[in-house]
Amino acid sequence: MKKLLILWAILITGCNNPNQSIQKWRVVDSLKNETTKIDTPIIPKPQMAQQIGNPKFYTQKDSIKIGIDKDDEFIISKNDFNRIVDLFPELYSEDIAHPDLVYYKSPRVKHYVDENGLDETISFNSELGQDEFFMLYAYFLIQKNKNLDTQREKLNDIYQTINELFGRLQRGGTYFGHQSRRIMGFTEFAMYQYANNGRFYETKYDISSQKKLFLESLMQIIKDLVSVSTPQTLRKEEENKFRPYIKKLDTLITDYFYLTEARSFQYEYYNY
Repeated sequence: MKKLLILWAILITGCNNPNQSIQKWRVVDSLKNETTKIDTPIIPKPQMAQQIGNPKFYTQKDSIKIGIDKDDEFIISKNDFNRIVDLFPELYSEDIAHPDLVYYKSPRVKHYVDENGLDETISFNSELGQDEFFMLYAYFLIQKNKNLDTQREKLNDIYQTINELFGRLQRGGTYFGHQSRRIMGFTEFAMYQYANNGRFYETKYDISSQKKLFLESLMQIIKDLVSVSTPQTLRKEEENKFRPYIKKLDTLITDYFYLTEARSFQYEYYNY
C-alpha cells in the first residue's frame, strides 16, 4: 500500500491586520480528498488604557450644576463628571495657569472604553465645548480660592459689564455670548492671583486719576465707533446709551486690583 501523502499548506490573509484569524488546512488523504480545518485563536483587539483621575474630585451626587448664573449654567451627570475627572486632570492641576493656556494645551478630545466595552469620546473641541471647559476649570479652581466671595462677585461684574458694553457697541454676536460664559474661568484665575500675590496689588497712592483715564478711554472708543455706525444727528443719543456702563464701572473699580484687571481684560479681548 502506498504511503499516504501528507501535505501542509498555510494560507495567511490580511498580514497587516492582526485581528484576522490565521487558518491552516491539512490534506489527510489525497485519494479521498478529505480535508480538516484547524483554526488558530483570533488575536484580541487591544483595549484602550483607562486613565484614573484624583478620586477626591469625584462627585457622589446624581448630577451637579456648573455655573454662576442660571442662564449660563449646565447640568452634568455623575458618570460624565467623574469621567471628566479621569480624562482631563489639567482642569484641576496643581500648576495653576490661565484658562486660555490650559485649554489650548489640552488635547480637548479624549477617548475611553465604557462599561459595555464600547469606544466613547468626550470632546471640548467646539465653541460651546470651550465654554464648558472654562466653566469646569472655574468649578475646580474655586475650591482652592476660599473666602473670596465678595471679590469674586465684584470682578465678575466688572468683566461682564465690559463684555456687555462692547457687545452692544458691536450690535451683538456669538463672540460675546461665549465670552459671557468663559468669564467664570477668567474671574477664578484672577482670584487665584489675588489670593497668592496680594502684595502686587497694594498701592500707597490714589488711583482716581488712572481710573478716570481708563474710563475716559472707554468713552472715547464708544464715541469713535458710534461715529462710524450712526448718523450724526443721532450720535449724542446713541453715546448716552453707554454712559450707564461707564458709571457702573466707576462704582465697581474701587482699588488697584480691580483697575488692573479691568484694563487687562479690556486690552486682551476687546482691542478696538
